[in-house]
Amino acid sequence: MRLDDTVTVECTDTDQTMEAQVIRMQGDRVDVMVSGLTLSLRRTKPGIYVGNRGGMEFVLKST
Repeated sequence: MRLDDTVTVECTDTDQTMEAQVIRMQGDRVDVMVSGLTLSLRRTKPGIYVGNRGGMEFVLKST
């Protein structure tokens, strides 16, 4: 995963997936842009990033 890559983010509350663009990477954090909103995700396990926004949980799985 690199800057400006398009990734798939899943909302675990609604089981919906959406396309997102990686806009920032720093340490164990990744920020992605989804429909004009920024999601901040933190690595919880190798290749798995989790974040919350609006009371919902979002997961990004990178390879």
